[in-house]
Amino acid sequence: MRENEKLLNDAPFRADVSLYLPFQRWVKTDQCATSAVAAALTKENIQYRVLSEDDLDEFAKQTPRPVLLVESRSAFTSREQPAVATIDKQPPGIIAADQPDWLQQLRHKISRPSVTVTDAPNVRAVVHDQGDRTIVHLYNLNIQRLSSFEDKVTPAKDFTISVATPQYVATARILTADPGGTSGPLKFLGLGAGNGATVQATIPRLDISAIVVIEPASNDLQKQ
Repeated sequence: MRENEKLLNDAPFRADVSLYLPFQRWVKTDQCATSAVAAALTKENIQYRVLSEDDLDEFAKQTPRPVLLVESRSAFTSREQPAVATIDKQPPGIIAADQPDWLQQLRHKISRPSVTVTDAPNVRAVVHDQGDRTIVHLYNLNIQRLSSFEDKVTPAKDFTISVATPQYVATARILTADPGGTSGPLKFLGLGAGNGATVQATIPRLDISAIVVIEPASNDLQKQ
């Protein structure tokens, strides 16, 4: 962590979705529906941030803004209806998670997912931006606790990540503290260019965690 301190600080995470968390409902129910929705987003590696009713008016002023996901439209109070109406008027709008096909609707609204993980259902990815650099934290959840002193790690092998990047890409590398995990330069395929670029790379082995660092080309190379 000391060696890679610069990758861990001043690197806000990216969000394709804003998840609405109505705090006023906490005193009305013993179950938090939003927590279940958040778990579903995490499982699907959909990048999101959480906002509350205090943030809704400011969110409505953002242009552009990500899709707003809410457990149910009944979560909005009458005071929040003006902000809701503003958000509804401009795509991508609002999706309610009490609809049976809400996840499919959500994917349709996200035109360019920040990250997609293929062939690794137990891997979770979190995307961060640090200037022109894109940082992806990878976590393997396929770990079993055998005892207080022993864990069983089943590595994720030969899976692919596709990452949306804001710039022309020159290098990609992976860092890990796991002795058996893949580390060093990554071969990648760059699709598109500029603001529409996507980087695809195969990760030979992920034991517990790793950081993928994707960095842009120099300005001179971008002009060629």
